[in-house]
Amino acid sequence: PGPFLDQSIAAADRAIDLDSESVAAYFTRGGALTVTALRELAGGGDPQSTLAEAVASFESAIAIDPGAVLAHDDLGYAWERLARYQMGIGIDPRPALERAVEAFGRAISINPAYANAYNNSGIALWRRAIYEMRTGADPRSTLGEAVVAFDSAIERNPDYAYAYANRGLAGRTLARYALASGEDPTESLNRARTDFERALSLNPQIFWAYPEKTAVELAAAHWALRSGESPHLYLDAAADSADKALIVNPQNSVAYQSAAEVYRWRAEWRLSQGRSVRAELIEGQRLIEEALARNPGLALAMVTESTLKAIQAETEQDPRSRAALAAEASAGLRRALEVNPLLERETEELRTRIAALHSN
Repeated sequence: PGPFLDQSIAAADRAIDLDSESVAAYFTRGGALTVTALRELAGGGDPQSTLAEAVASFESAIAIDPGAVLAHDDLGYAWERLARYQMGIGIDPRPALERAVEAFGRAISINPAYANAYNNSGIALWRRAIYEMRTGADPRSTLGEAVVAFDSAIERNPDYAYAYANRGLAGRTLARYALASGEDPTESLNRARTDFERALSLNPQIFWAYPEKTAVELAAAHWALRSGESPHLYLDAAADSADKALIVNPQNSVAYQSAAEVYRWRAEWRLSQGRSVRAELIEGQRLIEEALARNPGLALAMVTESTLKAIQAETEQDPRSRAALAAEASAGLRRALEVNPLLERETEELRTRIAALHSN
């Protein structure tokens, strides 16, 4: 795809040289640059300069034809992808997200029946809610706005699989916030589960929805453990979803990290019962190595690995081995926070856990 994208950009540049008022040429150039940026991102590169070029191309198209609804929508998408990258490296994504929401809003005002713009607006709002949660703010109002946007997309297209999946993201995020606040997340988890199942029944190839559904089941398992109930059924459901994720896209680093989380929570359960966790830790570590082999900068995989090391340390009787594992857990968490400082709040519990290992 790389040479094809280069050829598309070059062809668009030639078309612009011939006709500087060609909306189609600027639109094509912006689209090819956006896809190029996504490839850079997938390869662990920095897509910011390419996305800036894409934004400029879409803005040129809009300047010529302000009613070009697809150009507004794709402009919003380029801003949203920039925000996603920024948040992954610890930069405040809100300015880019504001530009994205504004662009999607213009697309909706031009064509109120265009379901895709509502869906994309919901994604931008959901991402803002994630940032709010990671920085200590209450994300519920923003998540409510995101759900309204997804609802609007589904009203206009009842078979819009991605809108259901994205609404599931909002529900899962509400559940995460409830868990972090010590509240029962069950209602939000049920809604998220239903949305992911609906999305995957419409389109089983939405590969990223499987790890998200895994996370829903793991959150349910977490709540069950906290409530003194068995997480068995939720862990089995999580494992099933994790297996499907790896089948649908065996190169997805997040799928391996998600699968490792299943073994992490199996280990947590067994640890609470005083049972051996050796097999769970070995398989969890193997999966994390697979995740990091595909994306060495995946901070959440580093957090999972650090958690696995902390669990192993808690089972270790030899003081020197225990201290060594605690040091590995600390180092792994530091690496994760260097990659993405925005994970600091959600790893507070892990830091406390590791600190207790050092003190003992």
